[in-house]
Amino acid sequence: MSVAPDGSPVEVYLRLPERGEGDLVAAAIPPPASLLELGCGVGRMTRQFVRLGYDVVAVDESPEMLEHVRDVEVVCARIEELDLGRRFDAALLLSNLFTTTASQRQAFLDTCARHADLLVVETLPLGWQPPESVRVDKVDMNVPGPSGNISGAMEVNELHMDGTREGKIFAPGYGEFSTGDPGGDLEAVSLASPTDRRPDPAPPEFGALWAAVRAVFEAAADSDAERAKQAATTLDHAWGAALSKGVPPQSQSQMKRDMGELATAVDVKDWRSAHSAALRVAQNELDLRLLYQRVIDVDLARMALWADQLPIDVAADDGGAVLADVAVLERVWERTRHGVDSAAAVDAALQQLRKAADAEDLPAADGAAAALKQALAGLHVR
Repeated sequence: MSVAPDGSPVEVYLRLPERGEGDLVAAAIPPPASLLELGCGVGRMTRQFVRLGYDVVAVDESPEMLEHVRDVEVVCARIEELDLGRRFDAALLLSNLFTTTASQRQAFLDTCARHADLLVVETLPLGWQPPESVRVDKVDMNVPGPSGNISGAMEVNELHMDGTREGKIFAPGYGEFSTGDPGGDLEAVSLASPTDRRPDPAPPEFGALWAAVRAVFEAAADSDAERAKQAATTLDHAWGAALSKGVPPQSQSQMKRDMGELATAVDVKDWRSAHSAALRVAQNELDLRLLYQRVIDVDLARMALWADQLPIDVAADDGGAVLADVAVLERVWERTRHGVDSAAAVDAALQQLRKAADAEDLPAADGAAAALKQALAGLHVR
């Protein structure tokens, strides 16, 4: 995938449809006229101007973008540094180029003033920021996956609604593969069945691991120190036995970290941290099931896990966590619903959950979670 210097993926822009921008410009300055189009990209709007009879000079800093611009003079340059030494009937700052920082906007305006007396802009209210946006920084990367090297990954930088930024990696078949710093959590591995899925039934050691993880999750949910310590010890032994049957290296490091954090939290009776670590341990165990089970079976187990997590977050009076739980459930259900019979009961329970979570009605969310658990227990995979 080709990427412009600002992180814009060229192939994505090639697929964007025309939206009638040419007609809007024609209302401001009718053709024929000379236009300086700044930030032309792949020429989506340039084509419209040519059809309308304008004489266009198209400018962009990306040679990869300009390769797709036809039938006009093209200039590869940064807008701020452009000085062609000639004048145009109008300069164009479209595609929200005007909606930027004050200093960059002034630099853009200075360039326009050097080349034209009339400026046509497309803009959002000054100071507007998108709720979330993603900038592509690297493509065609090789990254270490749970079971070996994965090629074709890309690194992005995401702007969150709170104004913070976070680095993420997306890998083919995995969706959002990892997030944060190199020591961060591995996310969304459930979106793919491992390429080295094992043909044999899961060994009994993996079944024992599931039981041990379940016991830890329940003990942490109950904030039972003695039972949680016993369950953590059992989990440690079960994990050692599972390792002898072969566990992908990245899954090993992740489980080791989360089990260590769980043991520490239980020792100091930090139940909030213990709940969080127990949930991650349970998610890790579900990832390992993909080595032996179908994706849809694991996804239904994921839904059951998050349905169990909901009452814990309700009891903690954590409306934000409840919203996150519901979002995860909805996402997993989207990719699972088509493979089960009699989905109506789960649909109804999730609708009630969403309504309760959005209204911050935690008792209603608790009731809807119970209904969801019952509905999930009645599902049958086709």
